[in-house]
Amino acid sequence: MLAVTGVCFVSPIVHTNLFVGFGALVYNLMGYAPVRITHYTLLGCFPKHWMYVVSFFAQVAFTLTLAGAGFALSRKGHSEKKVTWLLVGAFLLYPIANRLFWYMNARVRGQDMLWFMNYKADFDQKPVPLFGNFYNFRFGEFCINMLVSAALYALAYWVITRYWPSLFRLQMLTVGALACIGGWVFWHMLLGPILY
Repeated sequence: MLAVTGVCFVSPIVHTNLFVGFGALVYNLMGYAPVRITHYTLLGCFPKHWMYVVSFFAQVAFTLTLAGAGFALSRKGHSEKKVTWLLVGAFLLYPIANRLFWYMNARVRGQDMLWFMNYKADFDQKPVPLFGNFYNFRFGEFCINMLVSAALYALAYWVITRYWPSLFRLQMLTVGALACIGGWVFWHMLLGPILY
């Protein structure tokens, strides 16, 4: 139970920093320095519209890579009956829970997920490779995010119901979920703002 609590508590902290670090690497490879690095994201507007496309697809690929590795390790832990692999697999699957936190937070705060529709006239004038214009990119980004989220939720359901033993599942969905929320609150409300 202590291992489950520890893994779940550090998952939001490690993954947030992992994604910020990965984003900074992608920005650097594109030749762009963010205006500011915060405890949860990189701030700044890209000078060229193609950078939005590259950054978006790099983040999606990174998320899917972590989810695929989490799935493989969960399956290995199930077949070999090793809790260590199940814990590492669950740790790598944390971006799925983070997406759920993000969507719930957006709903609670009343954020409009289709905000870009208010700027259609302006976004239509900005060309973006692969999508035609910036509005089409934002709409495509929204649709791809929804499809990726649905696929990740289905993957999480598959792993939880097929590969996690019942006691592990109970621990992860009760104590583990509370520890995840605790780690998320600890990072975003206390430690993150202090360090950044």
